[in-house]
Amino acid sequence: MDVEILWEQLYEIKVQEIKELKGEIDNLKSLCAQSETGPILLNKRPSLKSPSELPVDLYSKVYIEKLRDIFFRYATVFSCNENFIDLTHFRLIFNELGLGKKDLNWTKGELIYHSVSKRTNIDFDKFVQLMKKIAYQRFKTTNYLEKLEPLLKIPDKRMDFIDKNIQQWIEDSQIGRVKEVMSSYDELLRVIFSVFSSKGVKYQNRLSLSNLLEFCCDCKIVPAIVSNLEVSRIFHVVEDGESLGYEEFLTTFACIGILGMGKIGIQNTVYAIDKILVILSGNSEFIYKKKNQPPRWKEN
Repeated sequence: MDVEILWEQLYEIKVQEIKELKGEIDNLKSLCAQSETGPILLNKRPSLKSPSELPVDLYSKVYIEKLRDIFFRYATVFSCNENFIDLTHFRLIFNELGLGKKDLNWTKGELIYHSVSKRTNIDFDKFVQLMKKIAYQRFKTTNYLEKLEPLLKIPDKRMDFIDKNIQQWIEDSQIGRVKEVMSSYDELLRVIFSVFSSKGVKYQNRLSLSNLLEFCCDCKIVPAIVSNLEVSRIFHVVEDGESLGYEEFLTTFACIGILGMGKIGIQNTVYAIDKILVILSGNSEFIYKKKNQPPRWKEN
């Protein structure tokens, strides 16, 4: 489903082009009515086919450079390929930059993404189009990028911190005391994995990144404890593939807990994981609602 956006500047340019063309047609009719007319030369004007082809002076280069920084930052979250972003990248952008508000929720954001992507990944030119549509949908004004500009701030980079420490976190998640803490919440964790794991053929009974992000957002781990970007980075370090089995899910969740609780000063690994599990179990009703069952898990 395409989301229609009226670009006022483009409209005015097109109206002017039509007026000029009408004038040329009238002139051509006049010339044709005359006898012995020689060859007629018509001025050829470039056609403006899309908002991204508007003259540079119609929007500031500063905004475009900010968009380029955002595009590069998120295109390289999971790999070194800075040429494209996909829907997962865009969901991170949407959440991290706080693009959603009131009538612009993620469902509408996803529809706008698909209207631009046409079932392919998005390069930078398409990304500019995408952000213009997002800006219009949110602000309902012709000053699209000017209104959007305050949101175009790359979140604090914690990727270096994660990369430096995550192998130690993974090792810590395997020690006996941590496993004991995790096993005491085994019922809850297995229900989570069952409810959120994919039922599709490709990732059947496994947790994809989008499944993990959905879980973390639903239980308020994101954005209260960690960010989408941090969850995604941990996911891709723990599992070099595209989905998590149950054991990898436990390791990923443990690393999320260690990172998140470390932000509030809890440095003891066992206590950090126990703390995030207590928080999770205290907010577990959503899991059972999603499963269409009454809550069964109660913290002692």
